[in-house]
Formats: sequence, C-alpha cells, structure tokens
Amino acid sequence: MLVGLRKSWGSGGLQEEPAEYGCQPDPKAKHWLLGHERLEVYQVGLEFMGWFHGLPAGAELTNRLYRQVDKAATSVVLNIAEGNGRLPPGDRGKFLDTAQAMSVKAAAYLDLCERNAELDNRHRAQGTGLLARVALMLRALSRAQEAQAG
Repeated sequence: MLVGLRKSWGSGGLQEEPAEYGCQPDPKAKHWLLGHERLEVYQVGLEFMGWFHGLPAGAELTNRLYRQVDKAATSVVLNIAEGNGRLPPGDRGKFLDTAQAMSVKAAAYLDLCERNAELDNRHRAQGTGLLARVALMLRALSRAQEAQAG
C-alpha cells in the first residue's frame, strides 16, 4: 500500500494499488461464499419483497405500517443470509430464529394493514401465504440443525 501511495504522490491524486493475495477462486466452488442465494427460503423471502414493493402503496412506503412491513421483511432476508454464513451452529440458529420471528411480525403488520383498510383481504392473503412458507421453512431448518447438533 505504501509503495502505491508513493507512486501516486506526485500525480495529483492518491491511489492504492490492489493487493495480491496468493489464491484464485475455484471455478467449481461457484457460490461457496454466497451460499444463501441457493436456499429456497431466501428466494421466497425475496419473492415476498418483490410482491410487497409491487403493491400500489408498498413501493412508496408512505404509510407507517407499510414501512414496518418493509423493515421486518428486510430483516427476514438479511438474517437468512447472515445465518447461513455463520459456521457455529448456535450462531446460525440465532439468526434463523430471528428471521422466523420477523416473518411472523411482518405477517402481523399485514393484518394491521388490512384492519385499517389499507390493504384488501386478497392482497393480505397473498403476502401472509409467502411469509407462512418462509416461517415453515425456517422452522424446518432450525429443527434439522438441532437434530444434527444433538
């Protein structure tokens, strides 16, 4: 890094030369670092986010309850990804449990949106259906992990 700074010192701007790490990614291990992308539960979480932002008021997030749904659903997706990247079983389980709790919370916010006449029953049923799939898959992942550990 210092060599790169010395070379660029007189050129009018600071630049850092890229570090050379002695390894190249293995083409066979295409998604070893981002393994969460192949999880069906992650894909269903993203599907929910696409569905939600496709709603007329979901894209603008003008309503306080819609912002809460977005926040909870975003937490679901992020916790699935982070939990899948954790190696200790306890850490992984904690993130998956948080994701499951947030999926239930997002479904409750959808119920509140319907109760306040901001979302019709058909749309709420679509959203809670996706969130129920996420919650069930996360519960199954948690149980499978507990069975492996014990």
